[in-house]
Amino acid sequence: MATRIAVFSDIHSNIHALDAVLAAIRSYAPDAVYCLGDIVSGCAFPNECVDRVRSLGIPVIRGNHDEEVVHLRRASGVLSVKNLNTAARLWTAGVLGSEQANWLEQLPFSLTAEIEDLKFRFVHGSPRRISESIFPHISDTKLREIAKSAKFRVLCCGHTHYPFVKFHKGRWYINSGTAGRPKMRSALVNFAVVTVRRKEIVAGFPLVAYDVEAAARSILQTSLPPFFAEIIRRGIPVPRK
Repeated sequence: MATRIAVFSDIHSNIHALDAVLAAIRSYAPDAVYCLGDIVSGCAFPNECVDRVRSLGIPVIRGNHDEEVVHLRRASGVLSVKNLNTAARLWTAGVLGSEQANWLEQLPFSLTAEIEDLKFRFVHGSPRRISESIFPHISDTKLREIAKSAKFRVLCCGHTHYPFVKFHKGRWYINSGTAGRPKMRSALVNFAVVTVRRKEIVAGFPLVAYDVEAAARSILQTSLPPFFAEIIRRGIPVPRK
């Protein structure tokens, strides 16, 4: 007997990519689906993405962009734009509906589940911090520190947009990549398919094509920084400055 779950994250308001990923997930007929946050900020459809994820009735945790956009909606005074991500969050805060914002605000920091007698923990960044990055090249020292911070046999995370699976000292670390804004010089998005059988883990990361040009045109029709259209077309990280 085996259990198959699908995990996706880091949509960043890209409804075109999200719908393509959800269609691909359905083709795998998973036993459960989890969303690891960063539903909003970076593309033109924050409300639509929130509503789509809500409609699935699946476990969802909040990401750092979700958290920061909600905070900005409640902030007062003039806020400075420090970089592209700040500009995207400010724009998103201005168009996000109250119902969608309230839902994002109530999302938990993490979730746990027992799957085939293995304890899974689902986070956005790490069990320690919502914005802590777990990269494929993470050091053994940092993995040991993360393992001490929470109980789990399998940690599922997002945040970095780089998909990978890693086994270290009896624990699995799985990053689901991104369902909306890739960073690996390709416009393809992805999710994670995790199969649990006899306390062993097999993880795959299906790549998904979608209508990138439609998403890019939508960005250009808003007051979002237009470079976000190039970011999703080229599959590159958001510049820090």
